[in-house]
Amino acid sequence: MSATTLARAGSCAEPPPVEESYAISSSVFVGKVMMVRERTRNVKVSFKVYKVFKGTLDDVSVVLTSLPNDMGQGYPFQLEEQYLVFTHLQEGRDHTNLCTRTKPLSEASADIKILDRILRQEPSVLGGDQEPPPTVVATPSL
Repeated sequence: MSATTLARAGSCAEPPPVEESYAISSSVFVGKVMMVRERTRNVKVSFKVYKVFKGTLDDVSVVLTSLPNDMGQGYPFQLEEQYLVFTHLQEGRDHTNLCTRTKPLSEASADIKILDRILRQEPSVLGGDQEPPPTVVATPSL
């Protein structure tokens, strides 16, 4: 059991399944922690983004998490480590915490398989691999 799992067990319920977590998240991505900076109200984490499953992210994106002592829900990101990150919008910014499915990439292979499957199933503008609806042309009545 990882330290993240142990910390999560003491402070929040089990996160929802991958499909539900994906649906309720503002962004989902794989990235490497490039900087962790504690601020007065939160921790600012900069990621080098490798793969985006949901959302529109820059190559380097910032995610906020609570301070580690803030109800024990701040995610303990480690510099240079890679993570699968699930975020939610709060005050217009991406946030995550221990109560999401965010986890080290080394523990995320099952989640990534499901996310890849979700991406393959997501409809495009025309509805996936479906044909566009037929165009109905009104003919003047005689």
